[in-house]
Amino acid sequence: FDLAFVLLFDRSLNNLNVFEPHYAFWYIFALFIWRLLIKSTSKIKFLVSFSIILGLAVGVFDNINLFLSASRIICFLPFFAFGYKFTESDYNRIKSKKYLFVLGILGSLITIILNIKNIIPFFMYTFIDSYNYFSVSFSKGFLFRGIIYMVAFMFIIAFIVIIPNKKTFLSTIGERTITIYLFSSFFIQAFFALCPEPFWSSLNEFLQILISLTLTAVIVLLTGNKYVFKIYNKTIDFISSIFLHKA
Repeated sequence: FDLAFVLLFDRSLNNLNVFEPHYAFWYIFALFIWRLLIKSTSKIKFLVSFSIILGLAVGVFDNINLFLSASRIICFLPFFAFGYKFTESDYNRIKSKKYLFVLGILGSLITIILNIKNIIPFFMYTFIDSYNYFSVSFSKGFLFRGIIYMVAFMFIIAFIVIIPNKKTFLSTIGERTITIYLFSSFFIQAFFALCPEPFWSSLNEFLQILISLTLTAVIVLLTGNKYVFKIYNKTIDFISSIFLHKA
């Protein structure tokens, strides 16, 4: 993916850096690492809590950042661990407590306040850089990242409560978000190559919104279909089987 992205848009291998994946492609590498380690790490008691503590602690180190996507692999691990450990009984238990949907409203309010007041630096949400990079103390860094984790899990729980049990068109698209997430990178970059910033800025706001919504719908339909999803899964499973078998 990274090689294809560089060749298509940079048209030069000089910008290819396998140790720092471009754009959204760090996530594929992260998935590979998580799948590689999950069998051994799943034996850790309270894995989700442990991974959150690890995600908080990694912010202390300046040299853990974009290189090998190390910071994001560690910081996003709690969500992967949560999904791996999540069982049907956990789902039913949360689903039965309808009042938990208020966590989504509360999480939204917290997010709005944090952004309006500019309390947490915007790029802290990316989990790339250390606390020192944002000129915040370790205690504030722990607090800010802890709030980010808290709000994220509030949204996850609220989402579990409100999603329907019956399969719909949206749930079908939802299970294919990985291909939408990855392949949309190519479409977005292609769009901005064809529509330079000066031209885009010259359009009125309503037209920008209309184009954005239309482009989003087209990308979802093209990258979220069953054929793309099937090809992606077969490719990833083949690559993973080689490395996991050797491991």
